[in-house]
Amino acid sequence: MLVAVDANVLMDEEDQEPDVLDAMAVIRKRIDRAQFVVTETVAQELAWLSENGTTEHCRTLAIGVLMHLLHRGYTPLVMSPVERGIASEISLKMRMKSIIPHGEENDATLLAEAALKGCGILLTSDQHLLDANQDTPKLWRILEDSHVQSHQILIAKPRDIVKSFFLKR
Repeated sequence: MLVAVDANVLMDEEDQEPDVLDAMAVIRKRIDRAQFVVTETVAQELAWLSENGTTEHCRTLAIGVLMHLLHRGYTPLVMSPVERGIASEISLKMRMKSIIPHGEENDATLLAEAALKGCGILLTSDQHLLDANQDTPKLWRILEDSHVQSHQILIAKPRDIVKSFFLKR
């Protein structure tokens, strides 16, 4: 199963956030052949944060994530120009249907990329993405109408993964 990981989760992992470290461990242990992936949008966000993050700590974390991405077992997802176009259209549909706020293009594109590439889980701490779970049938319908084969993606917060599997610290 492909597990897409948002930039905020990667930054928290770099910062040794316990919930994120535990969630990664739970997923690796509980999901056979889980493969953690990074979408193009996430890679672009990390590159931008490495230069333009609001604090030195933020910039340092982003640089660390980029440096350690492959070593930690993340696979970058590469999209063809056609896939980028489809993801852009799906992103627009999600924003037009208010599943993701209209101004949150990166969040909607990240979700579209993850779904288009067949990810079963999107791990994020971003509230705009987590709020999309409030209307999962509408989201899944958009993905299905867009001919996304694996349209039933789960959007989850690291802490919720940990709580769901009862991992005690």
